[in-house]
Amino acid sequence: MTTPENIDRTPGEWSELMDAELGILTQLCSPEAAAAFEMMRACVRVETASRFTELLRTVNALSGPGFAERASAELLEVVASTGEVALMARHSGGVDDPIGALALAQLIRTIAEHRDALDESFGM
Repeated sequence: MTTPENIDRTPGEWSELMDAELGILTQLCSPEAAAAFEMMRACVRVETASRFTELLRTVNALSGPGFAERASAELLEVVASTGEVALMARHSGGVDDPIGALALAQLIRTIAEHRDALDESFGM
């Protein structure tokens, strides 16, 4: 990764990033997972590697025929369980793309899981 934020990494940080990327790459078990990784790989950081791995596991579980429908259903299920309708509406442009829908579902789930800390830190 040679994004601007990666240029100033130490050799140890580069090694940590490469280990994180290898962990992510092991999750590329379907064409949909490979497409998701290609679409989002520039955003990979050590701190977010586990979220990418989780997303690719979800993509793999839902991949194949009917992928788009299952991705939409996953997003709707997450919105229904979290009540984050406004967040989904704000980012509805990504809902047309099944991978974007799954990434949004994961983001909403992560926000819901950490709502107390976010409220405290950001006044959400």
